[in-house]
Amino acid sequence: MNHLLDDVRRDAIEKLRLAEDRDIPLLLDTIFRILSLQEAVPRDGLLIIESSIQDIGSELLKCPFLLIEDAVNPEDIIEISTNKYWIENPQGIHAMIAYACIRGALYIQSGKDSSVLQDILRSLIPPAWQQKYQEQLDRNEFLHKRQISEKFARITSPVFQESDVLINIDTLEKELRNLPDQSLQKLIRSLDRNSLAECVLSVHAEIREKIMKNLSERYANDIMELVIAKEKNYEYPSKTISEVLLIVNKLHDL
Repeated sequence: MNHLLDDVRRDAIEKLRLAEDRDIPLLLDTIFRILSLQEAVPRDGLLIIESSIQDIGSELLKCPFLLIEDAVNPEDIIEISTNKYWIENPQGIHAMIAYACIRGALYIQSGKDSSVLQDILRSLIPPAWQQKYQEQLDRNEFLHKRQISEKFARITSPVFQESDVLINIDTLEKELRNLPDQSLQKLIRSLDRNSLAECVLSVHAEIREKIMKNLSERYANDIMELVIAKEKNYEYPSKTISEVLLIVNKLHDL
C-alpha cells in the first residue's frame, strides 16, 4: 500500500511548486492542527478526534482522521484516503494539505514519537517558510510546557483513609526523603513511566518536587502530563508502591 501513498506524495509536491505564497499559511495551520491532535489523542482518547476536526476543511481532509477514530487498519485508511484524493484531485496548496492529513492521521494511529512527526511535516513545507514553522513550533512548545507546569503545580496530594495505605505512603516518603540524589536517579531508571507517574502522584509536594528535580526537562514534562491524566481517576497503586519500596531497600543494601 505504500506505493499508493507515495504517488499522492509526489503529486502533492509537484502541485506545491505551483502554489501561491499567500496560501502557505493554510498548510502551516493544518500542520499545527495535526500536531495538536497528536498530543490530544493519547491523553483524551480517539473520541476527541471528531470534535477536533469539525472545522478542518473538506470531507477529504477529515476522512483519514475519522477512519482512525473508527479503528480502521492502516492499509484500508491509505486505500480509502488516496482514492478520495485522486477523485477530488485537489490543486495547489490543497493537494499538500490533503497529503499532510493522510500522513498525520497514519502517524497518530501508530502512536510513535511526536518529534518525528514534527520533522515529517516540516519536510512538506517550502524552504522559505521553514523558519516561520520553527518559530511557531517553539512558541507552541513553550506555551504547552507552561500550561502543563501550571496544572501540575495545582495537583494536591491524595487523601488516604486505610491505615495500611497510610503506613506505606509514610514509609515511602521517609525513604525517598533520605535517599541521596544518585540513588534516587537509579530508582527512577528502574521504573517505567507509568509507575513513576503513579509514585509521583501518590506522595506529598515536598517528595514530588525532589523526584522531579532529578528528571531531565523532557522526561519531567512527560511525567507531569501522565500525572495530570492519572489524577482524574486516581486509585492507590499498591503494586507500584510495593515495587518502589523493594527497589529502595535494594539500593540501601548496595
